[in-house]
Amino acid sequence: MSYAPATLLELGAFYRDQGGVNLGIVGNTAHTIGYHLGRDRIYDGSGPGIGDQDYSVRAARDRAGLSNAASAIDFGRIAGSLDELYRFSRWLVARCQAGAPGYRDVREVIYSPDGKRVQRWSGIDGLIHTGPGNGDASHIGHTHVSYFRDSEQRSKLALVSPFFDEEQTMDFYPVAGGDGVVTLKAGRGLVNLVTGEALITDDVTKTTFGRVHLAEPFGDGPGRQDGYLVRHANQAHLALDDVVASFEPADPPVPGPDPVSQPYAVTVGGKLVGAVELP
Repeated sequence: MSYAPATLLELGAFYRDQGGVNLGIVGNTAHTIGYHLGRDRIYDGSGPGIGDQDYSVRAARDRAGLSNAASAIDFGRIAGSLDELYRFSRWLVARCQAGAPGYRDVREVIYSPDGKRVQRWSGIDGLIHTGPGNGDASHIGHTHVSYFRDSEQRSKLALVSPFFDEEQTMDFYPVAGGDGVVTLKAGRGLVNLVTGEALITDDVTKTTFGRVHLAEPFGDGPGRQDGYLVRHANQAHLALDDVVASFEPADPPVPGPDPVSQPYAVTVGGKLVGAVELP
């Protein structure tokens, strides 16, 4: 039976933890060819598999690594945003084109760069292809990434994680007084200072940089809002007071740098949205 290998399960879980939607690894019955299938389904004489004619088993690296493992994953919206998915897809293709270390394992990326066009970057010739046979309109809403089958055992995280690490766009220093733990109420969440989206719907705890307040209103809240600057999934978030159930300081507190008098600028995607001041 075609299965999802551990390396792609790991990648899908990581993408989900960053606020992305993992749309799947192993193809459903509508998939009759390609990297979402393993050897058993491609060479199933009683099913729709087309054997050696399947493009996903023609390259030498695919033949060498062929197993029952699927070798593709479909990525959906990031933080509820298709625009973020398009930006991620453009970034990934640019890394592939640049020949960045490790990206030789990427076989193809079928994606939309702008929500209007669909195109395919190929790891065979290093080019971007358009037109029939290079992705249907469903790729306006998701990005397909496949990997050469001989890379099944190699982790894919390092090929994706830099995008989320680079998205740290908040200019700040850790608040003096040290870290603690914020407990969030069920059904509420953190405000992502990169995307502006609210995350986390269950009771959770996250490490915080300390107590802050916004010099300007954020979201729909009235006036100046108090909260906690929180580290979650390699990005900065603000947990507003009406979201926070409790705060337990670290024991003993971890000292931070001395506070400075000026507020810390908060930017979302490079746009100034307010300033975090020390209380």
